[in-house]
Parts: sequence; structure tokens; C-alpha cells
Amino acid sequence: MSLNLEEKEDEYRNIFNMFSRNSDGNIHTQELGIVLRGIGLTPTQEQLDTYEIRINQKSEDGLLDFDEFIEIMKFQLEFEDFGDVAPCLDIFSRNADGLISVAEMKNVLTSNGEALTEIEFDEILEEAKIQPDGFISVEKFMNEFVEKSKGVFN
Repeated sequence: MSLNLEEKEDEYRNIFNMFSRNSDGNIHTQELGIVLRGIGLTPTQEQLDTYEIRINQKSEDGLLDFDEFIEIMKFQLEFEDFGDVAPCLDIFSRNADGLISVAEMKNVLTSNGEALTEIEFDEILEEAKIQPDGFISVEKFMNEFVEKSKGVFN
């Protein structure tokens, strides 16, 4: 679900405000899943629990305002867009073992569509601490992305 937040912000604000108790511009963390699903997103319970922990670390009353909600929305949209891509990564696994050759991935990502430069690809490998002559585990790659989600409010 790829959406432009600016184009839909009024719609999101209206849905958010429907759940705002006393029209105070805040919702409780317990309502976050309902609001996100009302917008058409599909957060997992683990993601909702993580969001709730982060919100409660900042706010003792468990409330979040619209700006905090939009930050969650940005991440959730990115996560769901990425989740749509993950099954495509398995295509690169020639042996169907969940591993992708770095060389093969480099060839595809530097020569198709909006191609990365070789330098950009090498920087990604370095940042992810992946050896250029190795393999990328699709599962590990997805787990690292999920782990990144835990730092949404940091």
C-alpha cells in the first residue's frame, strides 16, 4: 500500500479524531491498532506492542498525538511496502534455500529499473556488514528490518 501522506493527511486526521476522547487531539495506545486498521493498514500485534512500549516511555498516560501517529504511519507504510517486496527476494534464491548471492543481487540492482550505482550498492553492503563474496539470508534481512522498527521513536 503505497500512499502519499500529504495527500491523505486530512483523511487520516479525520479518522484519528474520531477516536480522540473528548476531542483533545490524542488517542490512547490501546486504540492505535483500530485506527491503523481503519486506514487500511495491517500492523501485527508485535508491532502494536512495540509502538505501545515506545509511546508509554514518552507519555505516562499512554496517549499519542497526531504528529506521533503520523510517525507511526510513515513507518507502518514503509514496513508494509517492504513486506510486499520480501517474497520477490526469494526469486533470487536459485536453490530455494533462502540465500541470495551478493553478486547476483548486485547485478540485478545495478542494472534494472531505477538502478543503484555500484558505489551505492557497495555502501549498502558495508552498512549491513555483508561480505561482497557472500550470501544474503532473506530471513535475516527481514528480521533486521523488523528489529529496526523497534527504534521508531528513538
